[in-house]
Amino acid sequence: MDVPIDLEPGPARPLLVAIDELDRAERRLRLRVRTEMHLNNTDFTALLYVDRRERRGAPARVGELTDYLAISTAAATTIVNRLSGAGYVERFADPGDGRGRTIRTTDSSRALIDDRFGGIRAELDDLVAGVDDVEEERLLALLHRVRDIISPLH
Repeated sequence: MDVPIDLEPGPARPLLVAIDELDRAERRLRLRVRTEMHLNNTDFTALLYVDRRERRGAPARVGELTDYLAISTAAATTIVNRLSGAGYVERFADPGDGRGRTIRTTDSSRALIDDRFGGIRAELDDLVAGVDDVEEERLLALLHRVRDIISPLH
């Protein structure tokens, strides 16, 4: 259930309402896509984390997933097992750690994620390309402060 930010009327309200609306829109998108993929919220969040790490050029590891999802190693391993069993991720030997394993999306899950999110990512890239450096610094500072208020231990 979405709980909107309940604020007194004032000059900051439209911006905070917009942040709340953005959150709801993102939740609806994630619900639609994870329902199509037959994944629960935690498994879908884990899959998107693995995908995001790959896109940034770094493999994902179970230990990082435990930190990101704030769950136990056993729970993260169970999630990876489910995602692997469903064909969404694969495990590979970690070249930097003989005992460790990395987690990567499969070609088919990467294609599915690209299909569902690729157009949105492209539009967002185009949108933020028009933001000048000063405006970007102000927006980043504001968004980081909002994040810190919502989740001080992020």
